[in-house]
Amino acid sequence: MKLLSLVLLAYLWSCQLITAMAAEAYPPTFQIISGDFTDEKGSVIEIPNMPRLRSQDSLPICIGISAATIAQKFICDQKTKEYPDCSQIPPDKEISPFSMISWAKPTDENEDPFSYQNHKNITLGNLSGAAALMHSAKLFSFMPESCYPLDQIANKYADKNKKEVDAILEELTKIYKDNRTKTEADIAAKPCNDCSSPLEKINNTLATVASAHEIHEALQANSFPEFMYSVIHEKCNRLRQNKKPLFNHFPKEEDNITNGLDLLPKIKEILQLKIPIQIGNVCILRESKNKCGTHSFVISGYKKVCSTASSNCKELFKVQNSWGPEWQKKHNDGWVDAESILKNVTNTPKINIGTLSWLTAN
Repeated sequence: MKLLSLVLLAYLWSCQLITAMAAEAYPPTFQIISGDFTDEKGSVIEIPNMPRLRSQDSLPICIGISAATIAQKFICDQKTKEYPDCSQIPPDKEISPFSMISWAKPTDENEDPFSYQNHKNITLGNLSGAAALMHSAKLFSFMPESCYPLDQIANKYADKNKKEVDAILEELTKIYKDNRTKTEADIAAKPCNDCSSPLEKINNTLATVASAHEIHEALQANSFPEFMYSVIHEKCNRLRQNKKPLFNHFPKEEDNITNGLDLLPKIKEILQLKIPIQIGNVCILRESKNKCGTHSFVISGYKKVCSTASSNCKELFKVQNSWGPEWQKKHNDGWVDAESILKNVTNTPKINIGTLSWLTAN
């Protein structure tokens, strides 16, 4: 398991920036199949009662949403009487994507990676959804969505681009560094009549309503990711689950898979069990000819469709993406070409350990 944590590549933006193969090797990732195609009888697998669709907007938090979706579905399947509709979980019972992000990276690499005390940090970037699921599975304890609603921060920056959000995060990091040694009074004070106090700047940037005392306490954190966690989650009570899952991933350390298409049999095998799968390392954002930003999302279905006018057939995945209901609606409710997705799974030089991850019952 430790090897898995070390080998999983770092995610940057949505959600990873890596050196990739030549641009022509990557077709558009999400392709809608249109025309005279009909479902092949007996081929359709669609997992019912999935958690609600979320939108990351301009925030680099796709792994928080995809991993939280997998974990939330596991809980719904264990508590069918309590949660008959998994898309309608009350905010005080729903897993916060930011809480899931905190599980992705231990605060101290030398301490127990499975203790929530060692995951009191929120890092935007340098993350793996598989690592978040792996580290959280032992305790399966999360902060609720009501603690820090995603929409309150995502909507705030919905119209921003990557460069603008990067600049905002850099400015927030500077505020943290510049005010660590200041008193509560200094944090609340305005340096001039038309200026904002550090307290106001932090609350405005993070869409929080923390007090000067709470911000002062958070500023004592050893790092900016720990400061972020303290401002967002320190006051919250954790959701604890009685039934803990087993973490699963593919490929494993011993597998030598170099072609994304070779993931298809495993995906179909897991979906047959009515278990959704998180897939990472999928190229969706071409930065340049040799650089690609990758994405993490959930696969919740499979089917084969064939043309009525020819022998041409296509395999489709049902994707639950973190780009919101509108994207889902425009992309055939998430039913998109499976081959295009798998051909965009990056390999450097082989498919990364844990590109696929899912949870099963003990």
